[in-house]
Amino acid sequence: MNELDRAKYISFGTYRRDGTLVSTPTWVAPFRDGYVFTTDLGSWKAKRLSHDQRVVVTPCNIRGRTLPGASTFQGHGELIEGAAAIDAARIVRRKYRVMWLLTISSRQLLQTIKRKPTVPDCAIYFVVE
Repeated sequence: MNELDRAKYISFGTYRRDGTLVSTPTWVAPFRDGYVFTTDLGSWKAKRLSHDQRVVVTPCNIRGRTLPGASTFQGHGELIEGAAAIDAARIVRRKYRVMWLLTISSRQLLQTIKRKPTVPDCAIYFVVE
């Protein structure tokens, strides 16, 4: 079991068109031969990933601060949608049961009450090298 398998949060870095690395703390769960987390299709990390598939990940805390002694991994990622994204969401939901209920499900409920159109959900799948 490696660091990413045990990590509660990772700092997930993607690259802007100008080459600047932008990192965001996120949940992570093992999936297939790599790792996955859910996001909105319109999120900046999803948009950046659609232009450049390189990723940099480091275990961190909920605020994105790198954990002492944590390793940084490089790899490549891709957006997944449809049935694969549903499978990924199920795995993430299983790992983060309570937090998922408090954050994601409450957001979905508010969007339904406000009758706001929802952006389709997707997942980001990545493999480290």
